[in-house]
Amino acid sequence: MRFSSADGLVGCVLSVTFESEEVEFTIEKEGWNVYELNDGTTLKIRSIAVKIFKTKAVPPAKGGGFGIAGQNVLVAKARPDKMGKPPSSPHTREEIDKAPKTKMSYTEREEVWNTYLLPDNTRVKVKLVVTSITKTEGLYDQFGDPIYVVNSDNIITSEPVT
Repeated sequence: MRFSSADGLVGCVLSVTFESEEVEFTIEKEGWNVYELNDGTTLKIRSIAVKIFKTKAVPPAKGGGFGIAGQNVLVAKARPDKMGKPPSSPHTREEIDKAPKTKMSYTEREEVWNTYLLPDNTRVKVKLVVTSITKTEGLYDQFGDPIYVVNSDNIITSEPVT
């Protein structure tokens, strides 16, 4: 599980339970997922792979297994009536964790597959999937937008490049 908030980058945690090896990759495409929240805010979130791992537990004939380590970037664009005063310094993780939160409903406007090319002509496809969004009440980012906490996961698949 990963989470991001509008106050900056939050690292993704990768748990590798099988023997794996890091593989080189080239970015083919990384795009933004776009969500419309019930309060009129538009959220854009982008997953950026920094490492790709291939597990040795799944035979290459069966497509191999892959994992990624990365960063999520989250941008909020609130309606003017939902904005607040920007803080004089960024909020701490503790402040964000302790603040009251409201669960938000949302509509997916766009969800994209990020694609990465490996030296062995494999294309690894990664799709960030949002599982929940909460609004942190009374806290705003450096632009005056409310701070949202997004829980997400990644779907990973691979295919040969033809």
